[in-house]
Amino acid sequence: MIKIAVCDDEIEVITQISKLTTEYFSQKNIKYSIDCFNSGSDFLKSNLSVYDIIFLDIKINELNGLDLAEKVNLNNKKTIIILVSQFHEYMSQGYRVRAFRYILKPDLHTVFFDDMDSALNELNVKQEVFEYKIYSDIFKIDYDDILYFESKYPKVYIHSLVNLSENSFSGNIDEISSKLSSSQFIRIGKSYLVNARHIKKISRMKAYLDNGETLNVSRDYNEQAKNNLLKIKRGNQWNI
Repeated sequence: MIKIAVCDDEIEVITQISKLTTEYFSQKNIKYSIDCFNSGSDFLKSNLSVYDIIFLDIKINELNGLDLAEKVNLNNKKTIIILVSQFHEYMSQGYRVRAFRYILKPDLHTVFFDDMDSALNELNVKQEVFEYKIYSDIFKIDYDDILYFESKYPKVYIHSLVNLSENSFSGNIDEISSKLSSSQFIRIGKSYLVNARHIKKISRMKAYLDNGETLNVSRDYNEQAKNNLLKIKRGNQWNI
């Protein structure tokens, strides 16, 4: 089941998004639930971590929708945030909160179905898993739980957000890179393959991760790594 939240201080907009959501999921025959809030403070009292998709007004009551989006990211980085506004001028600020889309309210009817298709595709990507084998045993970890792979011959170590019973296996970074079915991993050196979803920025030959770690970026990989990160952030996080 897809869990959706709508937070907007305009009842008409909440009603519109709710109707579009019902129409969309009825056509797709997909189960969903939707919670609606017309107050930012009420929204913050809810369990933010359970939602797959959240529609957030940029300006809602006394609160800033961008600030609300940051709180959502703290609770669940997998949540897809779609910002909704009457105005163009806040569009660029969506990068700061990793918004997936920015929809102008007058355009809701026009873009809703296409944007929801993209959101569901993105949710499927987030369910991808990496499999590795140790002797005859198979282990799995969600892509989004992987921070980075580190090669220390003859093994590769998985640095992750979750505790793994086994975090190393025989192999090398080249093999891992060719095996991954997602383009969200970036090579920053001969020994490191990093999940772009967890990179805050690459600057001055260093990759800054969202868990507070900092990794050195090889001079030979620096420019390409920065370009790849920009492409991924634009393509996956901010398609308009």
